[in-house]
Amino acid sequence: METIILVSVISTLGVVALFGSIAVAFKRLDDKVDVNEFISSTDNIISGSENNDKDLHRRIDDLNDLLDQRSEDCFRSIDSRCDKLHDLIKNN
Repeated sequence: METIILVSVISTLGVVALFGSIAVAFKRLDDKVDVNEFISSTDNIISGSENNDKDLHRRIDDLNDLLDQRSEDCFRSIDSRCDKLHDLIKNN
């Protein structure tokens, strides 16, 4: 009977020591990690990626506009050449 009491007391002390050491470890880690700095860093990354996304869409739109303009210039030039050829054929 005495051994059962002794084992239960020692195991209880072991469990308390284990939970105590875990609590101390978490407290020390919490003191070392600055959560506010991590959150602000994460916010900066998110806003930076949003800015990059907007910049990328703006560049794509600019390239689309440039492509449309160049295609219109090309078609205008082809149309002009076709008109000249048509006039040349008509006159001969």
